[in-house]
Amino acid sequence: MNFNFKVYNGSLYFPAGFYDDPAVEVYKLSTELIYTVTGGGYYCNGMEGLPVGLSGSAEGVTYTLYKNDIAQAPAITGTGNAISFGNQPSGTYTVKATDANGTTTNMNGNAVIVEGTLPVSVIALPDQNGVCTGTTITFTATPANGGTPAYQWYKNDEPVGSNQDTYAFIPEDNDNIYVQLTSSLTCVSGNPAMSDVTVMSVYTSLEPGVTIYSVDSVCGGSNVGYSAVPLNGGTTPSYQWYKNNEPVGSNQPAYSYVTPWVNEITKDSVYVVMTSSLSCAINNPATSGIDVLTVLPRPFVEVSIEADNEIVCDGTPVTITATPVNGGTNPTYYWHVNDNLVSTTNDSTFTYIPEVNDFVYVMLNSDMPCTMNDPATSNYIYITVITSVSSDKVNEFKAYCYNKVLTIENSRGLTGKLSVVDITGREIISQKLSDKTKTLIPVSNLTEGIYLVKVTSQNNQFSAKVLVN
Repeated sequence: MNFNFKVYNGSLYFPAGFYDDPAVEVYKLSTELIYTVTGGGYYCNGMEGLPVGLSGSAEGVTYTLYKNDIAQAPAITGTGNAISFGNQPSGTYTVKATDANGTTTNMNGNAVIVEGTLPVSVIALPDQNGVCTGTTITFTATPANGGTPAYQWYKNDEPVGSNQDTYAFIPEDNDNIYVQLTSSLTCVSGNPAMSDVTVMSVYTSLEPGVTIYSVDSVCGGSNVGYSAVPLNGGTTPSYQWYKNNEPVGSNQPAYSYVTPWVNEITKDSVYVVMTSSLSCAINNPATSGIDVLTVLPRPFVEVSIEADNEIVCDGTPVTITATPVNGGTNPTYYWHVNDNLVSTTNDSTFTYIPEVNDFVYVMLNSDMPCTMNDPATSNYIYITVITSVSSDKVNEFKAYCYNKVLTIENSRGLTGKLSVVDITGREIISQKLSDKTKTLIPVSNLTEGIYLVKVTSQNNQFSAKVLVN
């Protein structure tokens, strides 16, 4: 008979007559009436074995017991209740059900029966270990195949306790505890059985402590780290860090933070509270000493230089003085002439004889901590070196200044007009040039600097630069 199944809104609908069809009974048997095989275990040599059964049965269905996949007789007809196949010898047992139509279905599971002896064993464990001095602990024995067992407890190989499955006592460090169990069963092996030995750990009262380590001072904006070293902290100590008496960090033996940028010296106070995990710790938790961290500002280093004279005659020494900012108490100066390092010193002055087109600067290393722009580079000074010059070597006209006296050498005795002009082109001195071979003109009233001396004679003009100093 064929059936048309329909699905509506996700549900399966069965057609009329579905449950009356014999095939449906087979379906019911194979899915709804499957039971579980029961039984199994050890039995002693010479005994009749152990019972094997089925957790339920259906009327009109025949159940056959299989030993190691071989059918056993007789088969049993279902009663609607659990059924038993009686005691069975050693082997692996399964059950198959056959309905009126000859359809066979496997039942769930199997039963394994072993002929032999039952192994006896015992486990003895304390309710705690790693205890403080004076703590009472209790051992409990868990037997296997003990029947109604007898117990003998041992401490350091000496019999202790009573014939009980528990033993309570106050241990000492390194006590060895175990138990002997004697089973009341007749078909057993390994009887009596001994438990494993438990070695007791007993601690005296211990006082925890903690020390923290870090640096003494740091620059503002730096990362600073702390580490805690516990004493008698146990296996799982806990930590609470404090900075300036406020809780910070996490439950870790290390703590770090970034210091703020400061304009003046500030101080942070850091400590940690450690709680020991030892059960016999006293004065717990422990607090470390307070670490006072100095946070330093970050000064900006600068340096400037000034010469006692930037315009000099050839061969005249010049002294240059450096003025540092945030140089510290003993800075280092690296003096440079024309980009060449010529002196490394702690002296803020530098004296030398310049040459034409020289320029000078200095680099400064501060000895202050936490500096910025270090080393610093100064401004540049350009030194003007004046030498006696002649505009016409043939005529041997020369002009130079010494001790505020302008000297004009006129070897040919030329006459004409003599002018002295400053660097702006303004005429400062104007007079006739006599035919003397040397003319002296006091210039003490002139400002130090470079001047141009001009001589106009017979349609010829001669000039020379002079330095008045």
